[in-house]
Parts: sequence; C-alpha cells; structure tokens
Amino acid sequence: TFIITILIAYIYLHVGIFHQLTMPISTTLLEIPFYPFDYIITIGFLMWGAEAFLRMLKLILSLNHENIGGDEHAG
Repeated sequence: TFIITILIAYIYLHVGIFHQLTMPISTTLLEIPFYPFDYIITIGFLMWGAEAFLRMLKLILSLNHENIGGDEHAG
C-alpha cells in the first residue's frame, strides 16, 4: 500500500504541474482551475502512504518487541 500510494502521489504531482503549466483547464461557470485539485489528490495519497508506512513500522516494532520479550522469559 505504501509503495503504490507514493507512486500515485508522484504521478499526480506531475499531472498537476502539467495541468498548471501547459494545459490550464478551468470550469466554465466560475473559472475555477482544475490543477489545485491535482495537488490536493497528491497530498491525500501522500498522507495515505504515510499512514500505511506508520502502521507497517508499528507492526514491525511490535513483532520485534514480542520476540525480545519471549527470549527473556525462556532464559
């Protein structure tokens, strides 16, 4: 999950830059540009990736702590 979300964020960052510099599309009624939403999507995927990384880290640390604690009681 971490790798995929970071990859999607990287791609959307380039999409946002492309939309901002070469293809400025906006809504017809209010003339709101679309590229800021690409950056919002990028931030969302980065946050999702960070959450996945923290959960993975927490799982690894808890497994390591259980293994260390189990070795002390066996000796």
